[in-house]
Amino acid sequence: LPGVPVHTLYNTVDLDRFAPGEREPSLLAQWAGLPPPPPGIVRFGIVAAYANWKGHDVLLRAFARLRVPVPTRLFIVGEPIYSTPGSQFSRDELETLAASLGIRDRVGFIPFQSDTPYVYSKLDVVVHASTKPEPFGLTIAEAMACGKPVVVAAAGGARELFTEGVNALGHEPGNVESLAAALERLAIDPRLRQRLGTAAHESAVNRFAEEPFANGLLKLYQSARSAGRRGIAAHSLPSQHV
Repeated sequence: LPGVPVHTLYNTVDLDRFAPGEREPSLLAQWAGLPPPPPGIVRFGIVAAYANWKGHDVLLRAFARLRVPVPTRLFIVGEPIYSTPGSQFSRDELETLAASLGIRDRVGFIPFQSDTPYVYSKLDVVVHASTKPEPFGLTIAEAMACGKPVVVAAAGGARELFTEGVNALGHEPGNVESLAAALERLAIDPRLRQRLGTAAHESAVNRFAEEPFANGLLKLYQSARSAGRRGIAAHSLPSQHV
C-alpha cells in the first residue's frame, strides 16, 4: 500500500502471569520421563506446536553439536495440532531423529501445557527456532517477560523484538551452526544468561505491557479521527446561491 502510513503496535503479554520466578525445575525431568538432573545442568527448551517450520529438527541437530563442559538437556514442549497432511512432525519422527543424533537420553518430550508460564519458569534458556519469518513470535515475548534468556530466529517480526546481545541472542533461521553457536554461548556463561534474562524482562515490561498498547491504540484512533475531519473539511463544497 504505497503512501499509506503504517504504525506498529506490539502484542501484549499478561505481566502478572508471565513473570520471573523459579518453580521446581527438576519437575521437567519427571514430566519427560528422564532421570533426575545432575548438578549444574543447563535446561534448554522450545515451546511450540510440531509444525515443520517451527524448526524442531534444526534445534535437535544444533543441540547435538554442543561440546560444553556442563551437563545439558533439551525439552521439547508441545505436540502436533494441525490436520493438514505433511505440515508437521510427529513425536515419533522427532524421537527417531534425536536417537539418530545420539542425544535421545538428553532430550525430553513434554505434551502441550496450558500453563506456559510454569514451563518457562523451569527452563534456563528458551529457544525460538522457526525457519520461516514469524509475524510476531508470542513465545519470545512471553519468555522475555518471565526473565529468561531467549535465542531467537532473527527474521520477520521476531527480529524486531530484541537487540542482539542486549536482551537476547539471535541466530540465522534454519542454520544449524548458527543456532549451535548461540546455544553454546549460553550454556557456558551463567552471567550472560543472567544479564540477558534481566534485560529481557525489563524490555517486556516496557514494550509488551497493556498500558503502552492501549495508549498507542488510542493515539492512532485520535489521529485517524483528526485526519478524517480534515478530509471532510477539505472536500466540502461551497454554498450555492441562486
